[in-house]
Amino acid sequence: MILYNITFNVELEVVDAFKSYIQQKHLPSLNFDEKLMDYKLLKLLNVDESEAMTITLQYFLKDMATYNQHLVTIDSQLKRELFNMYGEKVLYFCSILEKI
Repeated sequence: MILYNITFNVELEVVDAFKSYIQQKHLPSLNFDEKLMDYKLLKLLNVDESEAMTITLQYFLKDMATYNQHLVTIDSQLKRELFNMYGEKVLYFCSILEKI
């Protein structure tokens, strides 16, 4: 199993709109099955939130082939849409983990 993590730094002025977009539009548009198995949307604690909130979106994927397909389809579309809506008010970095 592969865990694909996107860590977002979201400026406070767009936090509510960002969360709403992820929860009400992005996630419901996905087809969860044996390849795209689950997700978690989490808030990072113990960080300075005076200007931005840190939120992670984690996808649980069957294998690296599913991850590669996810990058080309879902991930690229999500990042393009977020940039078009929020510009540099939402920044992110990604990491990939494997269950051992």
